[in-house]
Amino acid sequence: QDGFFVRVTVELLQFPAEAHPTEYRRHSLADVCLEVVRHMTVLATVEQIIDFPSHGAKIRFFWEFDEKQPNYLSVCRKLPIFVGTIAIRRMKVVFYVFVFFCYLLSPLPLRVHYLIADIVYVLMYYVIRYRRRVVWKNLTTSFPEKDEAELHRLEHRFYRFLCDYFVETLKLLSFSREEMKRRVVFKDMEQIDEAVERGQSCAVYLGHYGNWEWISSLPLWVKPGTMCGQIYHPLENKDFDRFFLKLRQRMGALSIPMNETLRRLAECIS
Repeated sequence: QDGFFVRVTVELLQFPAEAHPTEYRRHSLADVCLEVVRHMTVLATVEQIIDFPSHGAKIRFFWEFDEKQPNYLSVCRKLPIFVGTIAIRRMKVVFYVFVFFCYLLSPLPLRVHYLIADIVYVLMYYVIRYRRRVVWKNLTTSFPEKDEAELHRLEHRFYRFLCDYFVETLKLLSFSREEMKRRVVFKDMEQIDEAVERGQSCAVYLGHYGNWEWISSLPLWVKPGTMCGQIYHPLENKDFDRFFLKLRQRMGALSIPMNETLRRLAECIS
């Protein structure tokens, strides 16, 4: 604006998954900029690390000013909107690219998906090294009686499963109901049908094992009119949340957010 240039970089040094975003929104980027600008000179480079000990978060703000007019504090107040807009647009682009490839790849045969999963496994394990330390710590803690060779075999199996799980989930976009019933079979469903006919409700508990996204095909195995609800954890990104909700409800299941479980159950009972 009139020859004024501002470059801002925000680096997330540490931010646990359980931390709530409202904690750091209280310390707006505008307030931080204005506080430092009061003590800086023209053509200055500023860097500051902000700690949020309540959640163990740590963020570095780095910005450069090329000031050709004296009144630039008003521009600093617009920085959060500017940075936020860029971040939102970037996430939108990532989302649409992701969805495009999902619809492009989903109709391929499942054996091709597993071939893609093998390639992703190599990248994830050897190149990206996705959460290798966390996985190894969990394995050594859970299986202290196993030797290192066996733990490494379990580690490789886990990463192969994770990649298979990902491509199998994408396949939900194009699975027909007949193919889904061939892939996932529920047995002894007569017990649920009889309970529903008596006016009773049923709770089904499953281990977190295998591709739990395919469990959403349960409505294909009960009598028509039976409502099948599944509890899920909503994603923070609304676009991705709607996309995965579409996947999970494609076979007729109703997805219930975790924080609404009791209320939904009370509504069903009443």
